[in-house]
Amino acid sequence: MRKQWSVNKQKIGSLDQEVNALKSLNHQNIIRLYDFFEDSHCIYLVTEYIAGESLLTYMKRKPTKRCNLELSREIFKQILNGITFCHSKGFAHRDIKLENILVTKQENKLKTVFEAPLVKIIDFGF
Repeated sequence: MRKQWSVNKQKIGSLDQEVNALKSLNHQNIIRLYDFFEDSHCIYLVTEYIAGESLLTYMKRKPTKRCNLELSREIFKQILNGITFCHSKGFAHRDIKLENILVTKQENKLKTVFEAPLVKIIDFGF
């Protein structure tokens, strides 16, 4: 993120507190945040690497631009699981949209009858 958005030390301290709190969010459907650092121009967030694409891109690649009902339910269930976990820890995402949901190529550990991607919530509004 550009440093101009958080120019003073108080805001940097606040970001440090928020990052430390978000580091505690350990859930299959939430991207892991490990740390942040800064240089004279930007603040950088260090997150888990995810091999995948946004839900928006995933949907655009579908020939019909939509998923079947079973896959839609599985994706939505994973999003809700991640949001529920955030809320249970006192966090609100405040910007859930297709661009902030990653559909990964990683193995989904949930047992389903069909092959469903693993979904991760990203971008907590920094």
